[in-house]
Amino acid sequence: MKSLIRLLLPVVALALPVTAQTDAIISKARAYLGSESALQALKSVHYKGHLTSTIVSGTGETREDKAAIDIVFAKPYFQRIAVTAPDKTETTALDDYEAWQRIENPGNTAHWQMSVLDTALIRRLRANAWENLSFFKGIERNGGRMEDQWIGGDRRRSTSSALVSTWKRDCISPLLRPELGMIGHE
Repeated sequence: MKSLIRLLLPVVALALPVTAQTDAIISKARAYLGSESALQALKSVHYKGHLTSTIVSGTGETREDKAAIDIVFAKPYFQRIAVTAPDKTETTALDDYEAWQRIENPGNTAHWQMSVLDTALIRRLRANAWENLSFFKGIERNGGRMEDQWIGGDRRRSTSSALVSTWKRDCISPLLRPELGMIGHE
């Protein structure tokens, strides 16, 4: 028994600074966004904007596609993402444990299709809703964890690391960049 304790004690001692560092990075990122009381009081987030994508055909011709985007997240696990382009409207919605997607033609509303999303997509949407409303605080209570990962996945070739939220079933989400104290991407 004593040898087991001697073996595990250094492992636990090494893990404690990582947890403290993770908590400090999350606190810094949350402070960047607003006060703790303001973040706790938040019940929903609404994003509006436009998407522009450039499409290159097989012959090398390019064209731009534009669409309006409207995203709403609400506590605890609700979201609606609507992307409206001239040729189609795509709506994806999450209602706690149920999710669906509807695609329709704005010129002919009788022409549409709807599908119920599978469990893997529901988990990803739930993780996305939680992250947009909780700002990474309390992830452990919801089946997730924060991991320190090297950007690019290789410690030897990367010069910086980031905290990545990982959920059950390997649903990986945006990065918290420690040097910036805010959410960032590779």
